[in-house]
Amino acid sequence: MTDFSKNWLELREPLDRRSRSNELIKTLSIVLPDRPIHVIDLGTGTGSNLRYLCKELKGNQIWQLIDNDENLLKTIPAYTKKWAIKNKLLVKELGNEFLIKGENIECHAYIQQKNLSDLTDIKIPEKALVSCSALLDLVSKNWIKTLAKKCMRIKATILFTLNYDGHIKFKPCEEDDKLVRSLINKHQLKNKGFGNAMGPKAEHMAVQVFSEIGYNIRSKYSNWKIKSNDNELQTMLLDMWLDAAIEGSPEQKNRLKNWRKKRQYHVISKNSELEIGHTDILGWISK
Repeated sequence: MTDFSKNWLELREPLDRRSRSNELIKTLSIVLPDRPIHVIDLGTGTGSNLRYLCKELKGNQIWQLIDNDENLLKTIPAYTKKWAIKNKLLVKELGNEFLIKGENIECHAYIQQKNLSDLTDIKIPEKALVSCSALLDLVSKNWIKTLAKKCMRIKATILFTLNYDGHIKFKPCEEDDKLVRSLINKHQLKNKGFGNAMGPKAEHMAVQVFSEIGYNIRSKYSNWKIKSNDNELQTMLLDMWLDAAIEGSPEQKNRLKNWRKKRQYHVISKNSELEIGHTDILGWISK
């Protein structure tokens, strides 16, 4: 990942936090087994899932933070220390391990670099919580089937958050918004290293696969609602969307660049708002 990617993940973390389904988190606290909770966080990036969930879950927790990107994994301790100070928590770092302590929480976290395209090397403890954020739309149906079988064998609880569902609402509208949205969604289906990606179909596929093998499933919308004062985040999104659109339709490059120029004018004028569809999924095995 580049510095751009690190900046993007840092920018989106507060938006992710306010978009997640609080209702599913309350249900999660009920269906999880007794402490300690063992969490396997797949595609952890800079550790945003840990920083959100560990305070919500409380109590004694053990986290495995797994990603293939060494550069992103290296940022986890610094980001977590910064977050801990704001939340009046103590962080003690020991190489690739660290401890988060507070009045109602003791969380041991272990950073692991692994290639997630092959799940055979991922060890999941009995009755663990398997979590990921903004990952499912990158993976294939076969990948999610393999994960489902692993989870079922050890009766894992699952929490898959912020799965992109293909809906983007632009305000104010421009003539080519629909064109760009369709090119973005087509780009989402390309192989991202896990086989042909599920893209906007990810939530539906995951619900179907886990339901079929006996999971109780709850899903809730967790749409991004991006306000007019989120200038930097909107600009970064437009840059990424333009690149994806041009890659999918290079013959329309000038038209797409003109669309980007019009949308950026709305951003600069502080009258641009976006709503981007996402869904959170919670699943568990009945006792």
